[in-house]
Amino acid sequence: MLSTGLRSKLIALPVTLIGVSILCFLVMPLAAPDPVSARSGKWAQTEEQKRMLVERLHLDESLATQYFEYMKGALTGDFGESWATGRDVASDLGKCFPATIELAVCATFIAIILGVIAGVLSAAYRGGLPDIVSMLIALIGVSLPIFWLAVIFKNSFAGRGMIGQRIVLMLVLLASIVLAGVCYLEAKKRRGRITKFALILGSIAIVFVGLYVGISYQGAISDAIGLSNWRLPSQGRTDIRTFFPEGFRVTGFLTVDSIIAGRSDIFFDAIRHLILPSIALATIPMAVIARLTRSSMIEVIGQDYITSARAKGLSRFKVITKHALKNTLLPVITISGTQFGYLLGGAVLTETIFSWPGLGQFTVDAVLGSDYECVRAGVLLMATSFVVVNAIVDVSYSLVDPRQRK
Repeated sequence: MLSTGLRSKLIALPVTLIGVSILCFLVMPLAAPDPVSARSGKWAQTEEQKRMLVERLHLDESLATQYFEYMKGALTGDFGESWATGRDVASDLGKCFPATIELAVCATFIAIILGVIAGVLSAAYRGGLPDIVSMLIALIGVSLPIFWLAVIFKNSFAGRGMIGQRIVLMLVLLASIVLAGVCYLEAKKRRGRITKFALILGSIAIVFVGLYVGISYQGAISDAIGLSNWRLPSQGRTDIRTFFPEGFRVTGFLTVDSIIAGRSDIFFDAIRHLILPSIALATIPMAVIARLTRSSMIEVIGQDYITSARAKGLSRFKVITKHALKNTLLPVITISGTQFGYLLGGAVLTETIFSWPGLGQFTVDAVLGSDYECVRAGVLLMATSFVVVNAIVDVSYSLVDPRQRK
């Protein structure tokens, strides 16, 4: 049985969707007060054609009638025709929206895996080196703008041989940070001030030496270990030379359709194209999930049953994985679903930078081309997706946590 609060949210769902649709419908006339004149260059050259266009768009009727006619068509999948191309808008949405869902699912998966691991390690070693490093990465991830990260990723990993060099650089930096951390922890155990100062100074020096070695010799090291030819694509969903057989597109998700068609080459090519935009898009959700997991894990670790499990002699690993982690993940479900909803409508910048043919790129192209019929449909689909995803998350959370059903 659903709780009163959840029932109220579900009842408010249709009201929210109606409000969103009204807002999307009313904002567009502000940008194009005269749709007939906006489309006259391509669709209505004569007065007769203009009159037919007015009748088809119901522009000679009241605004309320226009809204109801538009929503009647939208509920049946008819969003009108594109002002720029004359194609059916619903058909274009059917091609680009699966691309956005595929990208958002991959980004959410990466964010959950890395965020939960970082949050658990941070809570398990509270105050230690894993805690400091994890929360520093989370702070950087939530603070840096997504468009800047996307540009950095594209310029750093997309060129031929760049991925190998960056892997070498990150490995060298990681090794230097680990050594520096060991020196720092050793310094905390020592009593002599001079010894402490020397170890702390040495840990700082190790990081800078690692940074110098990584930057100066990343090319030579990547050539020596055979990583010089590695590269990641930075545009589109597949290689432009990829041939799709007739009837290949079934679901619109390239990874799924390639499995159905038995085309492993297209599957791995699609995965390679997903890596950079997915990681760039996952940075902010990963940081949010890591911080929430840490705070939730710290709260759970302080419970009496965790203390009892420790008193029985269970190792830290078993206490966390078998007892604490299950209850820690309950709030993570909510935040992960919410972040997924954000990604469906907020991947505009990432899709634009990586030329990803999704809903965000579709809407940006429509705005730049003054194709307001497509803009209205794209914004409405983004808003509706976010509202529906949040409603699904609320219901799922009530099913997982029995306390929410009281």
